[in-house]
Amino acid sequence: MPIPQLQIKGEPPRLPVYEPPELISGRTAKSPLKKAFFVILIFAVLIAPFLAAGAMTVTKAMSAKDGSEAAVAAIKNLDFDRAEAEIDDLAADLNSAKSAFRVFKLLVWMPWLGTQISAVDHSLSAAVFSAEAVRTALGFGKDIFSLARALKSPAALGTELVPATKSLGELSKEERRAILQKISVSAEVLTEIDSRLKRAEEEISRVPKSGVADALIKAIRPFAEKIREASIAAAAIRPWAVLLPEAVGYPKPKTYLFFLANNTELRPSAGFLGSYGILKMTDGEIESLVSDDIYNLDWPVKNKVQRAAPEPIKKYLGIDKLYLRDANWSPDFPESARTTMDIYKEEMILAGRVPENLDGVIAITPDLAKELLRITGSITVRGVTFTPDNLVEELEYQVEQAYLEVGTPITERKRIMGELVEEMVHRLTALPAGRWSEVADIFKKQIARKQVLFYSADESLEKLLIEQGLSGEIKTGELDYLAVIDANLAALKTDAVMRRNLSYGIAPDGQGNFVATVRVTYKNTGRFGLYTTRYRTYVRFYIPEGAELVSAEGQLVNDKLKNPKLLAGQVDVGAELGKTVFGMFTSIEPGETRTLVVKYRLPEKVAQSVKNGSYKLLIQKQSGSADYPLTLDLGFGKKVGRAAPAEAKKEWGDERYRLETALDGDKEFSVGF
Repeated sequence: MPIPQLQIKGEPPRLPVYEPPELISGRTAKSPLKKAFFVILIFAVLIAPFLAAGAMTVTKAMSAKDGSEAAVAAIKNLDFDRAEAEIDDLAADLNSAKSAFRVFKLLVWMPWLGTQISAVDHSLSAAVFSAEAVRTALGFGKDIFSLARALKSPAALGTELVPATKSLGELSKEERRAILQKISVSAEVLTEIDSRLKRAEEEISRVPKSGVADALIKAIRPFAEKIREASIAAAAIRPWAVLLPEAVGYPKPKTYLFFLANNTELRPSAGFLGSYGILKMTDGEIESLVSDDIYNLDWPVKNKVQRAAPEPIKKYLGIDKLYLRDANWSPDFPESARTTMDIYKEEMILAGRVPENLDGVIAITPDLAKELLRITGSITVRGVTFTPDNLVEELEYQVEQAYLEVGTPITERKRIMGELVEEMVHRLTALPAGRWSEVADIFKKQIARKQVLFYSADESLEKLLIEQGLSGEIKTGELDYLAVIDANLAALKTDAVMRRNLSYGIAPDGQGNFVATVRVTYKNTGRFGLYTTRYRTYVRFYIPEGAELVSAEGQLVNDKLKNPKLLAGQVDVGAELGKTVFGMFTSIEPGETRTLVVKYRLPEKVAQSVKNGSYKLLIQKQSGSADYPLTLDLGFGKKVGRAAPAEAKKEWGDERYRLETALDGDKEFSVGF
């Protein structure tokens, strides 16, 4: 080999030149054709693994795509065995594709190409974790579906399906318990599924944010969205997998204090507690539901009760003691529920009776019952037919007037309500499985409207109830907050004919803070009659802690009979549930409209948040109240950049957030600057 030449006087360096040994022919391999062949041979040797790996990756990826489509089709046809087999094949193909693709990681250092390789690698990993999550879900889903559609013979559980015409009432106790056991176990399964989906999300999040080819982005984006949707779904289902079995008496029986809260006589938590009952459930079956007139518990102990009534009840009802019928004075249902449990126990003991050991409290309003009647059909009890349209009015007539006409003892006047509930439960449990989704949709809607409330004495379960919006609690820790709470005091069932409008606005006060203005307009569309009269209400405004009252209008000392000059009443200022509270009384005659106006200075934290670029507001709907219009007009003194929900387009581009909506549930609003 020649000695390399050295760099002299700034000339470029020259690398050693390698001259191959002589070939068999004795000649040196310097032919251009032979050089080209040699280069091609080396290139082929180096690139062959990548070509093979690429072919394998594409082949397995295409096979996985076909497998996923076949699995989806099998699931839609309820062919779980085939779906499981397809998912198993899919997972195998994905793992093979990922394994074959590993060789490409050797090229991850290369510009642009390395970015594409990284994107594909993380996407394949996400697909593997997703397939594992689906396989886990399928295994569980197959068992649940088989149990839910099992034949009457327990031996057939999990082996055969029955028509969607089978009802809950036709399931044996063993079948119910087996189904609930599966649902209970599913909470752990869903946790595993959620873990795999989160790993899939993590892999997708590691896909490079830039430099990825458009075609690859288009392929990955829908997949990432599906993973996110599945993860959200798994997280949403898991609490119900824990709650449902426990709530219906599995693995241990449950006993609830049950109320039909009449929201035509609105009280802070739902409505007047005119009827109560004891509901016992075991393994998804109602063992007993004994209901009674609440006065049959209150009246016998009226001279023995020692618990003092809230001041407004003393002042406007003239009742000094707190009885069970008035126990839901707090707008926070968990607090009211605990109070009802305590008073129930106290009154039972005072009456010389043995109280039940209670696991929780359930309250429903007639709004739920009306909607369920649309599913069950009209129900006739004691010759009286109840329909969705006449339910409230007919019940009022039966328990207030009709019992006198037929000579029913006053202590028995509400028995018809218990019989109606029993027949409704019977019909609901007789519904075919194909209609269960209709019932579920009704409950979902009425829960959102806060017409169904549930409290558990078990702290862990109560936490889940709060998370799922079943508890009717007053939320804490909010930046800006408002809840307007009515308490019908001696106004009969006048809430049925009351119309409300709520408006809320804020504006800078020129001193670095904000002043809020709340307007509640009441219109009494009724008349003086058996069930409606002037509307007497004690209204409480729950607002952020630390807010300061500026002024109030519309409050009265008492109603027109006791306050003919309509003198202005006082505003009670207090604090509870982590809020500042303004309370006042007002009265609205039939045909009259009256507006309460409250102005107050918001705490400094609101102004500070706006200064930092954001504002959040929560307005909570009173449990049991009807849906009514809500108008927002929020002025910030700085241009609004974004908002959710969005304003009408014509309102964009200024310093105000204006929105007209309906308070049909708790509402959250967010504004950014």
